Amino acid sequence: MEPRPRLRGWRDRLSPRWAPDAIRRFRDLELPVDEALTAIEMATLLDPAEPEVRAATQAAREILTRLREFDCWSQADLLIKALDDLDHLVRP
Repeated sequence: MEPRPRLRGWRDRLSPRWAPDAIRRFRDLELPVDEALTAIEMATLLDPAEPEVRAATQAAREILTRLREFDCWSQADLLIKALDDLDHLVRP
């Protein structure tokens, strides 16, 4: 998947550890919304087919599904749809 034109070249300059480290820290701090949003950023900026990115987006989907069940965050449905759309891009 080719990044958007404005992001070309960013992938090479990004530390491959920034997003997983941020996700781990948000998880440790019990900040699930931040964890989910970081996973979405990770899938947008990095290759969504990478195993680590797919694991992060799956965890984000689970977090957002839990939030939707508690009806505490109305944007969860939109974010879950965004994750589903990313999945369709990388499925063979």
